[in-house]
Amino acid sequence: SEDHRFTNLLEGFLNKNGGTKKYEVLNFGIPGYSTDQEHDLMKVMLRQIECDLVIVAFYTNDMEMNTQKRMESFAILEYAMLINGVKVEIFKSPDRNYKNLPIEEPLGFHPTPSWFENLEIFNILAKHTNLNIDKKLPTPSRWEFILNEFEGMKGLTKKYGLPSPVVLLVYPGVTPPSSNDFIHPTGELAQNINLLRFVGDRLGQKGFIVADPLPLFQEHSGMGMTVSEWETHSNYLGHYLFSRSILNTMTSHNLFTN
Repeated sequence: SEDHRFTNLLEGFLNKNGGTKKYEVLNFGIPGYSTDQEHDLMKVMLRQIECDLVIVAFYTNDMEMNTQKRMESFAILEYAMLINGVKVEIFKSPDRNYKNLPIEEPLGFHPTPSWFENLEIFNILAKHTNLNIDKKLPTPSRWEFILNEFEGMKGLTKKYGLPSPVVLLVYPGVTPPSSNDFIHPTGELAQNINLLRFVGDRLGQKGFIVADPLPLFQEHSGMGMTVSEWETHSNYLGHYLFSRSILNTMTSHNLFTN
């Protein structure tokens, strides 16, 4: 529900601790968007609203390039939607639109698998160990593409006199709860953590402010953090940890406005 989203929770925390100052947190998230689309969306929204800080949530599948093939897979057929009362043409931008998108991702975005990765024994071991922990790390060309999008976002915030974007690393909740071992992760959870650590480290080196909820997730390791077994988006606890991580980051970097 809206009340359980980390953006709404963050607004509540800010207003609870901010004295007489009134804080407002606006959520412009769109289902299925990758980092390049978020960059395009930010160009539109910063022309429409005034703000003091931009937060970009990053999940492991946000490294996909938006392509014609990917667009055609969306169930959403509308080309515009209202976000907080502002009409946004979600699949159009001055720089990128359907007609000039590549049909598919470049070949260099996809690593060449080794022969043994197709072996059943390898996949069994990889599922229960950290044998294949680097599986989700991007190729150099994919990371160059993603970093360029983030640098574009940072350029936008600079243009509008804002701090560098805060990048929230979004960790997945795994089902069943007993699999949420964020202290000694293995398999896919370890691969996701390894990828988010990679992204956080690289962006931090480039001057971005990174909100990393991993320490909080480790404190609650083993607890249920998904909506259900079938709906694996984060539940209230996961969103609570995301909001606390942002609040802690804002405090440690003195990002509160005077």
